[in-house]
Amino acid sequence: MQIALCRLIKGLHCFPPFRVLSFLAAWLTGGILLAAIAVIPKPLSVELRDGTFPLRATTRIYVQGDAKDVAETAKYLAETLAPATGYRLSIESLREIPSPRQGIILSVKNAPNDLGKEGYILDVAPDRIEIRARYAPGLFYAVQTLRQLLPPEIASRQPVARTEWPVRCARIKDVPRFPWRGFMLDSARRFQTKEWIFGLIDQLAAYKINVLHWHLTDNEGWRLWIPKYPELVKPFQKGVVWEEEGYYSHEDVRQIVAYAESRHITVVPEIDMPGHSHCVVVNYPKLSPIDDPGRREPGLRLHKYRCAEINIGIPESQAFYRDVLKVVMELFPSQVIHLGGDEAKTNNWLENPACRAKMKELGYSDPAMLQKWWMERMAQWVHRQGRTSMAWGERMQLALPPKGQIVHGWRGESKPAILAGCQTVNSFHKNTYLDYGNAKGDGMLGVLSLPKVYAFDPVPADVTPEQARLVLGSTAPLWTTKQPQEKLSIRIFPRLLAFSEVVWTAPDQRNFTEFAARARRHLKRLDAAGISYWKAKEL
Repeated sequence: MQIALCRLIKGLHCFPPFRVLSFLAAWLTGGILLAAIAVIPKPLSVELRDGTFPLRATTRIYVQGDAKDVAETAKYLAETLAPATGYRLSIESLREIPSPRQGIILSVKNAPNDLGKEGYILDVAPDRIEIRARYAPGLFYAVQTLRQLLPPEIASRQPVARTEWPVRCARIKDVPRFPWRGFMLDSARRFQTKEWIFGLIDQLAAYKINVLHWHLTDNEGWRLWIPKYPELVKPFQKGVVWEEEGYYSHEDVRQIVAYAESRHITVVPEIDMPGHSHCVVVNYPKLSPIDDPGRREPGLRLHKYRCAEINIGIPESQAFYRDVLKVVMELFPSQVIHLGGDEAKTNNWLENPACRAKMKELGYSDPAMLQKWWMERMAQWVHRQGRTSMAWGERMQLALPPKGQIVHGWRGESKPAILAGCQTVNSFHKNTYLDYGNAKGDGMLGVLSLPKVYAFDPVPADVTPEQARLVLGSTAPLWTTKQPQEKLSIRIFPRLLAFSEVVWTAPDQRNFTEFAARARRHLKRLDAAGISYWKAKEL
């Protein structure tokens, strides 16, 4: 009845006398159909069916396929259902999908080719749930969708009194729009504990985010232990206030990377250079382009430090960062290594004899071109190690990046990048920066409302389909200059819900009114999980 009613209203919308019903149609589609299965991000297609599947303590999980990842996904499903239900669901393997039985079947056999690496089909019937995908990531994302089909209390970390958990019957086919669906965590300015990051990874996985861009070094702190340069992680007190002490050991990093990989999230490390390097020049002053780099320079709006740039005129600076990156590559299997490359000032280079000599040698009159030369050499070195480098969009102001380097646009550089034939991740700050205020008066740098996040399209306007394929996706950065760990959650939620849909769902499938109907119901899941969030007026 509900389905027929919505189809009728949608049909009437084609006729001019009934255009007034357009909002009502959108509301019914969101409020009755999709809100009944408040899945975020929105799937490619949903076909609702009558009835429910009852998840009980006797329900079994069946695994079809010999791949280790399939069994691990089944184990993950059982473990995530256990806290709220109290169930310890058994897992069994099978060769062929059996006749209908009460259970959940995970299979990587006979899945359509158009599902790709991360797509899936989820069939929920009264007697069984069948999940099909070509690869383990697709199975994993289907599990995330299945969890959202259960009542909101399934997100609780404490047992909930229920004899069974109903799952609405439906057939869902789903494929993501972008391969890069990222979240950036700034651990340099403010430190977060390893346990907190584990929880963040779980939250990102729930919304099918598959990249954790980890900003590990900046002026306020260097968070990665480098054995050859142990002073980097020590607090410095030369005219600056140490924001947060703390760093990550190699074992910490390995655990975080492994935990993320188990949830199909790639951790992309960022070591910022040649600017944002105050920790380097203070602790290793021989690498500074000026004397006394720790002295505070008053009157600077962008940087509060007298020197935040490394001396790029001496070979020791390149050797230093090569040593650092060797450690990074040992710890992080990510194909992409982020080299920063943003907001470097040039006045200190002009004061330095080695930098002036290098400019003369290279024939440069503009000291900014020294950064171009530096970033090209570092990118080429990363490429020789078999990895791919990424740099912030300032690279586009210094001529084209070296072949293969990915441009991380944040001020509109993504369109020039793709017009030049470069791959890009488009994180335009006015639509993606989660450190911005949720609303006017929130006290942050600017305002990024929930509708503004949702309205973003990582593919710039007026590009060809071939050029659009150069857009890998987007990342939502969370800079933590003024954000201690305990306050980060209200920066992330509910805007991460909207962002996850931006990078997963095609624009012609998105509608904010319909999204808000699902998101309102979804907030109950955050409540059940004990996750704090901003009370957005739009919800």
